[in-house]
Amino acid sequence: MDVRRSLGFLIFFLFSTLLLHCSSLGLKKSEPNDSIAYVTAKSGLFLREKPGKIYPKITLVPFGKEIIILKYTDVEDTIENIRAKWVEVKYKDFKGYMFSGFLSNSPFTYGISDQFHSSNAKPDDHFDALDPNLCKNAYDKVYCFSNHGYKLLKDGYYKKATTSFTSGLNLEPNNHHLLINRGYAYTLFGDYEKSLIDFEKAIQVNPNGYLAYFDRAVVYTKLKKFDLALLDLKKSIQHNSQSCMSYNNLGWVHLLRSEWEKAKIELEKARDCDPGSPYPYANLAIYHYMTKKDKVQTFELLKKALELHYDIRILYDNEGDGQFYKEWNQSPEFLKFIDKNKPN
Repeated sequence: MDVRRSLGFLIFFLFSTLLLHCSSLGLKKSEPNDSIAYVTAKSGLFLREKPGKIYPKITLVPFGKEIIILKYTDVEDTIENIRAKWVEVKYKDFKGYMFSGFLSNSPFTYGISDQFHSSNAKPDDHFDALDPNLCKNAYDKVYCFSNHGYKLLKDGYYKKATTSFTSGLNLEPNNHHLLINRGYAYTLFGDYEKSLIDFEKAIQVNPNGYLAYFDRAVVYTKLKKFDLALLDLKKSIQHNSQSCMSYNNLGWVHLLRSEWEKAKIELEKARDCDPGSPYPYANLAIYHYMTKKDKVQTFELLKKALELHYDIRILYDNEGDGQFYKEWNQSPEFLKFIDKNKPN
């Protein structure tokens, strides 16, 4: 997996401790069905097969992600001193159950790290000045600028987004959430020097957060500074043991270094941490191909990854999976597999 997927599949991960303008759905008296909600848990929230924390995990939904509440159940739990019901929800193509005590009806724009792709940048993206009236009357101007930056990223305007994040930082220079978000935006359009500066400052301000280490590891991997990337990913896990993509990216770096068995260990942790993520399966496929030339197992794992919406183009990206499948990915048997399993 090319680490660009950390910026786009990901998965990084949206984590933060700043919960603004939000209230726990578990404390609400009304229980609307088919309503949109957002994950507030710092380490993400697992979607489970049945209502209850003892039941098998389907996938990890990162902080800030949007889900749809289908219905409330009669099952209640107390987790971290929060008493709330379990709800049936839909997330992407998954259906399952979540603890509603860590859901909110307000979106979050802090801690973005796994939603966007550098390849999706708009051609007319520039460092444009913001409308002077933007956020002028906002109750929380920092939140307003952060939210506007998020919307710009979503629309593919990464340079414009940095302008909005900078406006927020002009008001709160040590806001580590905005520093991470701006550094992430810099990474998307390839200004690694500035992104590293922002991540470093975010770590100085909040040394116990995981996300700045995670995002900085992405940059170090792009720069082929693998030792530094490994150190940051281990720190990321130290501060958030449920950072499933950190395990995955550790495995990816080991693959790049031809450290096959070390890669396997981390990728299996990533798969067990989040069985709904396509990346560990895709990377384990690389392991089986490179160590054993086991095409049957490779195809089986790639099929699973594609079922989970793995981007098929990465298999031909020479900075991504394609570097391991050179020539073979042009063979009749590989092309036949792709044709059979490609998304409709």
